[in-house]
Amino acid sequence: FFRRPNADVFFSFTPTTTGPYAFRETTASDVVMWVGPPACDGSCVNVIDEPEQLVVSLVAGQTYVLALEPWEADATFTVQVDQLPT
Repeated sequence: FFRRPNADVFFSFTPTTTGPYAFRETTASDVVMWVGPPACDGSCVNVIDEPEQLVVSLVAGQTYVLALEPWEADATFTVQVDQLPT
């Protein structure tokens, strides 16, 4: 797994409702996504590369970090977050 320095992009997300959420990369860019709590040692992170949709169960009021690593240095991408029905 190859990682370029300074290529990762980070966002925070705090759900208002507990349940499953889908994080989708909605462009043609090749992007690896991680979702986990900010104080995570790496064992509590969900990761996906292909297809670029990550479904995770989240707890209301807990802040999570979404990290994205595009494979192309000049990639542009969009991520959509949807709460899924339970």
